[in-house]
Amino acid sequence: MIDEGETGLLVPVEEAALRTALQRLASDPARAKEMGTKAREIALARYSSERMVDAYLALYAQATR
Repeated sequence: MIDEGETGLLVPVEEAALRTALQRLASDPARAKEMGTKAREIALARYSSERMVDAYLALYAQATR
């Protein structure tokens, strides 16, 4: 769901790694905003209710053929 460096940052479950990632984002707010915007666009395209309904309708159409 997250493309490293594109739509967010992936970090291991440890405090130091999370702190480093948050510092990277805080030091480059334009990049953080860009990643957030891109992540939102992708989430809406892939996981919106409209997308889900379209996928279910396609599945039902395929099942009734």
